[in-house]
Amino acid sequence: MATPRRRRQRGQAIVELSLAAPFLVMLALGASDMGRAYFYRLPVATAASAGARAGAVSSTADIGSVIRSQSSAMPNTAATWGNTYTGGTMAGCTNAALSSQACGDSGGCVSTSSFWTSPPSGQPNPVACFAVRSCTLDTSSGSAHNGQCTKPTGCAAATSGWSTSGTQARPSGGSALLSPPCLAALQVTVAYRFTAITPLIGNFFSGPGHALFITSTVTVVEQY
Repeated sequence: MATPRRRRQRGQAIVELSLAAPFLVMLALGASDMGRAYFYRLPVATAASAGARAGAVSSTADIGSVIRSQSSAMPNTAATWGNTYTGGTMAGCTNAALSSQACGDSGGCVSTSSFWTSPPSGQPNPVACFAVRSCTLDTSSGSAHNGQCTKPTGCAAATSGWSTSGTQARPSGGSALLSPPCLAALQVTVAYRFTAITPLIGNFFSGPGHALFITSTVTVVEQY
């Protein structure tokens, strides 16, 4: 038979466990959230690299299709990609000469872009986004060659704007023939809107809706 002292110790242990349990659960969920956020870094970077590579070697490759089909972590569906999904208003990215194409989000997939809150009719807000534009690289001897878009003397603007109605984000094949130190390049951005399950973790994210926007941008020289 347990002594009063042992009963008090057991009671104290139960009280301590009940007080600590919520913290332990939140800690476990928080660790899971951080692991999930880290997991999405790879498919986002892979999608951006694949899209840039496809666009660099072909003037008619569907950059959007290549990006969307890279990972099951970001399924190739309208619910995931919103208006940048096949059939969406910003999905097409096969030819710069087609005025109907916008080559992805006109806001560049930044966290403040209206893209995130403007899904196709009947669809939830998207969780993934891509955007494409052209940029100029400086190939002069004094260049840092860091892959960033620049505006060398005598060259066109460092970047075209992210696509808007009537303006093509994807450069045409002829832009690759610019004279040095101007060199045409393609810039592809992919972003994923990650929402934490744990409110405590979500409060550390400064994006709209306490979301973390995991983004990768790849710049590559055109080969065609």
